[in-house]
Amino acid sequence: MKKIFNILTLILIFFNPALAGDAEDKYWDTYADRIIKNSHICEDEAEKNGEFNSNIFDQCNYAMNKIEKIRYESAVAKDKNECDSMRKKIENSKMNAGSNVGNFLLGMLNQSMQNMACY
Repeated sequence: MKKIFNILTLILIFFNPALAGDAEDKYWDTYADRIIKNSHICEDEAEKNGEFNSNIFDQCNYAMNKIEKIRYESAVAKDKNECDSMRKKIENSKMNAGSNVGNFLLGMLNQSMQNMACY
């Protein structure tokens, strides 16, 4: 039993899943702040000549929306890469603990690590 706990501890140290899968969450956590800030920047640009220029405002918003789309796609890709990486690590680290209980615990740990990285 002590051997099983040592194996589980080593797996947790090497495959720290708590750090994975949060790029998209961070994107959404700061989304509203970025949109408000971008809107103020576009308003300031549109009002630089003393009166509001809607063409400049629209072009600025269009550019900001393209940037947000790229930022979102990058966050999603980063999360997908972390998920795929965790699945490969789990697949490469398949081991037999020597008992049904040990194998069950290792299976539960692997599933937990995959869930934390992918969902």
